[in-house]
Amino acid sequence: ADRGRPPILRARRVLEEAFVEAFGVLPECRRRGFGHELQTTAVTICPGWDCYQIRSRSPVSSTEYYQLKIKMGCSICRSEEIDSYYFTKLVHKQ
Repeated sequence: ADRGRPPILRARRVLEEAFVEAFGVLPECRRRGFGHELQTTAVTICPGWDCYQIRSRSPVSSTEYYQLKIKMGCSICRSEEIDSYYFTKLVHKQ
């Protein structure tokens, strides 16, 4: 359940969501594909944990991160905090 809402059920199982708590690449290591590879790995392993989507939150100042998430097909959602956005992506079992 999220913020007091009841969980979403599918075939009597709770739909699980993966949440990326922290993500970053050192400034001197950016633009080398490390961030893309980390995100791709996270999306790839989520279905094995029975997750239906992956979500992360990022400060409004992280414009490079936004570009990566948009390129990977994430949706952008407002967060309740005015200093950040949520990014979500549905993941599918292979």
